[in-house]
Amino acid sequence: MAITVTIDDELFFELDGKEYVNEEAALAILLADDVLFCNAFDIVRDGKEMGHTTVLFVNCNDMFAWACADAESFANEDIGPLLKMHLADKKWGSSKWCMIHRNEQPQLPVAKDMKKDGAWGPEMEALQPNGFKCVPGCSIHDC
Repeated sequence: MAITVTIDDELFFELDGKEYVNEEAALAILLADDVLFCNAFDIVRDGKEMGHTTVLFVNCNDMFAWACADAESFANEDIGPLLKMHLADKKWGSSKWCMIHRNEQPQLPVAKDMKKDGAWGPEMEALQPNGFKCVPGCSIHDC
């Protein structure tokens, strides 16, 4: 299902020399583009379960290891940089954000695809190597 998000207001604006992002609009774009997904998180206060709340995560499935349902949490101040990276490169922008946020390169086949697409740069090379080890002789993962 394709979803189009139209934003009438500015996504980024400056106030007193500091840049801000329209967080609601940014989140709408990131959700519509499948960069973010919703999940639930248990709330515990003073050792007592208080129910759960809805949370958002950046999807990074299969980026760091195969068949790995993986996600990266983010803070409000991460919304603007995440959106900028996504808008600059809709295929690899959020992946790059996850890698930088974790300080970890993706697994080798993902790195190869990024290099092939011209999405690999010095900032990716400077990250810590990925710990996922491919199985020798595995033709499925092209490691």
